[in-house]
Amino acid sequence: MPTINQLPSIDEVSGGNQIPTYYSGGGDARKMSVSLLQDYLQDNLNFPDNASEVTYNPAGTSAVARTVESKLRETVSLKDFGADPTASAAVNNAAINAAFASGAKRVIAEPNAVYSVSAQIAIPSTLEFDGQGCTFSVTMLSGVVFFQVFASASIKNLTINFNNGYCYIGINFPNSNLGYIELTNVAVKNVNDIATTYGTIPININANGNEIRLDGITIENITKRTNNDPLDLLGGIEGIYVFLPSSASVALGGYMRNIEIRNLLTVNSVGAQVYEVANAIYVACLPASDNRARLVIENVRGYDFGKRLIKTQCSDLIIQNVYAEAINVIAQEALSLQDQEPAPPAVVARTYNVKVKDVIIRGKIRYGIASSVNDALIDGADIDISLTGTNSFYGNNALGIGLSGDSTTITNSFVSAKVCLFISREYGTYAGDLKNLLISNSTFKTKESGALFLEFSAGTTIATLESGLFSNIVFDASDFPGGNTVLGNSTNQSGFVSFNNCVLIDNDATTNGGSYFTFDKFKTINVTGFTHLNKNATSLINRTFRVFRCGALTLASINLQAKPNSASITTDSVDNLIVSGMYVDPAATNAIVMTTTTASRLSGVNRAKV
Repeated sequence: MPTINQLPSIDEVSGGNQIPTYYSGGGDARKMSVSLLQDYLQDNLNFPDNASEVTYNPAGTSAVARTVESKLRETVSLKDFGADPTASAAVNNAAINAAFASGAKRVIAEPNAVYSVSAQIAIPSTLEFDGQGCTFSVTMLSGVVFFQVFASASIKNLTINFNNGYCYIGINFPNSNLGYIELTNVAVKNVNDIATTYGTIPININANGNEIRLDGITIENITKRTNNDPLDLLGGIEGIYVFLPSSASVALGGYMRNIEIRNLLTVNSVGAQVYEVANAIYVACLPASDNRARLVIENVRGYDFGKRLIKTQCSDLIIQNVYAEAINVIAQEALSLQDQEPAPPAVVARTYNVKVKDVIIRGKIRYGIASSVNDALIDGADIDISLTGTNSFYGNNALGIGLSGDSTTITNSFVSAKVCLFISREYGTYAGDLKNLLISNSTFKTKESGALFLEFSAGTTIATLESGLFSNIVFDASDFPGGNTVLGNSTNQSGFVSFNNCVLIDNDATTNGGSYFTFDKFKTINVTGFTHLNKNATSLINRTFRVFRCGALTLASINLQAKPNSASITTDSVDNLIVSGMYVDPAATNAIVMTTTTASRLSGVNRAKV
């Protein structure tokens, strides 16, 4: 090999055909052509022909030397295989698929490029794809899965634009036991699918044996022509569909966060809205299975999100920091926490342990939250919904929270609707008393004329409340007084209900108006520290409590400042009445009127008004 002092001297360069003096080391100098020097250097310095002959030494202890070629091939570009924003869809189809099939661990796109694509794209093996802000501009046939992912994969910084055309499944992870599934900063948008043979699912994920990692997902402008069957999935939309495919399925948990859903709509053949399946986010499992998703769903924003913003059928879920608003598209439910009970007489385990925290729900929605799961927690719900004057498939009564599961806790919440809280047990093995309802530190506010704070089992075939505790509740009828609050049922006798430190606020400007509580067929009613106010101090109200066909009624520390037209409390067919300490406005004609009350014990009551 030549030494440094044998190399050409830079200051002796002259002309384009000759090279500097070459020092042989022996003192004799001679001129040499460029081509001869190139040959000499190649023969004597052993320059590599390509990256496979260059060694790469990774930094760090115990690092293993490898070739530069192998290192470079860890990341490939779509451009390496011929994909180009100016290329045809056919060229890009082949190039993108070739890049994903190359065996590279990482594939990148040209930053912010727009690629025309018209065929299925497949990821056959584990890799990371960074779209770097690129868009796949897709034109597909009906019923084709666009992005088919068969392995663990991380897909990020990508927009899939269907250009107001067909979309069966936008991104599909169909396989179990991949390990993880990751989508970051991914958008699927602009679908107008007029085929009724298939549903439309922008993102489809098999959760069995997989950890779900979704962060920064946008789904917007999805329109689906339905087949006019409200129970048929083939005619609907599932925005993000996460499913557990069998009764033995086990999800590895994970998260779905920073999600925005806009403008999901199912329509008929002339483009009019149809109230069919359109779930923005659906975590599903088979009926009669006890499947645990172990997912956190958080920071979700939904605007005109279709029939439901979030629908779940799995146990072990946390749903938090959600904003749902239905402006132009009427919704059935913002949050639907569903049991997996089939039609009777099957007996199955009930879905359980679902926590909902810090949700805001607004607009034209039938149910703010509908829950049939056991052990549900609703903490920090802010619900203000109405269907007044709306010709709705779901009816005109907006229901704030509907419950049919046991052991539900509602706390730190505000609910304003036609019916603030509705309880029912309508079918199957769970037709029976609802147990262990606990509500605390919350406000229920009447939304419109004729509204109800609470409706417990109003229907004759619906079961009743076994036990419920209301603590530190404000019942606010200051805007729309006059609606009766119904507790109990005229057919089935409920169990125990207790009200501690609650306030009822009226603002009735007419005689014989106001709001009050009706207890019908309860075994035991305890009311302690209850206050009834009328903000319009010059008017009279009907009453505070109307109780009949009940077992024991206990009233303690009652402060009734609203002036009743006749009596603050009326009882009829009550077995045992106990009153301990009650203040009634002196202008009231009567404090208590008892009819067919078997036994009574009164203390701290003006008996002249009994």
